[in-house]
Amino acid sequence: ATTFDLKKALADTNSKDYEDLIRDMDIIAEELKILQKAGVPIIWRPLHEAEGGWFWWGASGPESVITLWKFMHDRFTNHHGLNNLIWLWDSKSPQWYPGDEWVDMLGFSHYYQERNFDAASGTFFKLADLTGHTKLVAMTENGAIPDPELALEQGIHWSYFVTWNGDFLEKWNGEEHLKKVYNHERVITFDNLADFRKE
Repeated sequence: ATTFDLKKALADTNSKDYEDLIRDMDIIAEELKILQKAGVPIIWRPLHEAEGGWFWWGASGPESVITLWKFMHDRFTNHHGLNNLIWLWDSKSPQWYPGDEWVDMLGFSHYYQERNFDAASGTFFKLADLTGHTKLVAMTENGAIPDPELALEQGIHWSYFVTWNGDFLEKWNGEEHLKKVYNHERVITFDNLADFRKE
């Protein structure tokens, strides 16, 4: 938990908290510039799980986090000239959505139930509908990995999923399911990923 009050910090541009926000963004931007110079694109997922309220950026509600998101987007893009970021918004609630102009991809964290390999169709379509099916949708964190066959049958196309390791691999998925997923023809693993740098 944190006592940082984002709403208060954004309201007073002369405050130390506001200055700290700027300072931190600028420090981060300088690191991102190193990757930009190296030609590395980044799926950028700041302010994740904001609607949960357990992080400082979400504790003040949707208006504050949307303001911060847009501010960060503007500062990184226009002030720092970063063009290697793919901006991923991680929330399934329309009230928290910054808008299509500031978001490139959508995603959410999915920890439903151990060994429940449902394709999470309700959440997928809720996110896809939010932008009229114009943006990629990712499972940005997950416990159990959705069954690729179920996803295919239901017309669900997760752009990627990121499974926590440790217990989440064995306890939430199991060896048999992991082999099924990673050997499925619709799942591209890193070793099979095309080299997009080649012309």
